[in-house]
Amino acid sequence: KGKPITSPTTGMELPSKMLLPLVALQKAVEVLVNTPEFQQSLAMCRAAETNCSCSELRSEVATLKEQLHKHRCRASTLEKYKEAGRRLKDQLQTQRQATAEAVEVSKTVESALADANQRAADSEVQRAKLAATAAKLVEAARQADAAADEAKQRLD
Repeated sequence: KGKPITSPTTGMELPSKMLLPLVALQKAVEVLVNTPEFQQSLAMCRAAETNCSCSELRSEVATLKEQLHKHRCRASTLEKYKEAGRRLKDQLQTQRQATAEAVEVSKTVESALADANQRAADSEVQRAKLAATAAKLVEAARQADAAADEAKQRLD
């Protein structure tokens, strides 16, 4: 029986064999918690946790700022691409309008050319008729000259 009594949890030697009721232990803990030494130790632990938390928060804030900057750069680049796309769309629309106008002008020119060709063909027909009429007149004039020459010869 000369062995010291030890705690089954920690293995440390117990100062007394006396068992205390739970209420007594609770009061002892309350007394300990209210001591200035315990309060100072608790404050130091909380300060250490706060410093650690602040450091972690600063690191997170820095990471978030970096990510925000990257997203802003991407957003800026995206806006530039969108603006370039809008300008290209406007240019394409302008080119489509110009093409539509050119098609209309081309149709007008084709129509005018067809009219001109028709008038030229009509003029050619008129020229041929006039040439035939002129040939008849020349023939009639020659016959009239021949008849006049013949009549003159008879009179002489």
